[in-house]
Amino acid sequence: MLFNADKSKGIISRPHAGAYRANVVHDVSFSICSNVIENVESWPHLGHIITYNGSDKLDIMSRRGNFIGQVNNAICWFNRLDCYTKTRLLKSYGFSFYGCEFCGT
Repeated sequence: MLFNADKSKGIISRPHAGAYRANVVHDVSFSICSNVIENVESWPHLGHIITYNGSDKLDIMSRRGNFIGQVNNAICWFNRLDCYTKTRLLKSYGFSFYGCEFCGT
């Protein structure tokens, strides 16, 4: 199995602001096949943004931006359709609630 160190990233989880910090490791490096893995504070993985502190803020902002883009595309491309039809199109193709009961008909 071959690994590409350029496509691999490391995220080191750090304690919350109020947590005990006596044993926090600052300079950790990992390598694969003699190639050092870059440490980052956030990185997209499987469509979600994972951060070092476990915060969902970046992921939520990214999802929000994607949703706003989808709504704007629907409004732009289907501007001549009535609101009911645009809403049905958004529910069918714009929402990422796969199998979720929230997005029922």
